[in-house]
Amino acid sequence: LILFIACGYSLSLVFFRQEDVDAIERIAFGIAFALFIPAIIVLFLNLAARIPFTPLLVYIVYAALTVISLAYSKLVLKQRFPFIEKA
Repeated sequence: LILFIACGYSLSLVFFRQEDVDAIERIAFGIAFALFIPAIIVLFLNLAARIPFTPLLVYIVYAALTVISLAYSKLVLKQRFPFIEKA
């Protein structure tokens, strides 16, 4: 559950700046992103790469998306747009 929430929140940080959305919208986008983006990635891995669908694969996808989106939102976006306020 915590990985689900962290993944959705970190993905919402990538798509929306802090001042663009309020807390309720960020929660709604976080839930939507946590449901759909990992599901699409797992489906692609299952169909295109023939990786079997297992609970371990789902955990790996959620963890990888969380780490990648947090790193992107903290490192890349801050360097490219230094005028964005730090959270």
